Amino acid sequence: MLNRTPELRQRHAADIAVIDREIDELVYRMYGLNEVERNIVEGDGE
Repeated sequence: MLNRTPELRQRHAADIAVIDREIDELVYRMYGLNEVERNIVEGDGE
């Protein structure tokens, strides 16, 4: 099992968060979303 220790679980969670953000950025660029549209998608306001 990969997540045998709390440290490894925390490290993997951090790595996944970075990759998720990179994917989000690529999708936003692919669809040409501006900052306002990105905020709507992310639920950060209008």
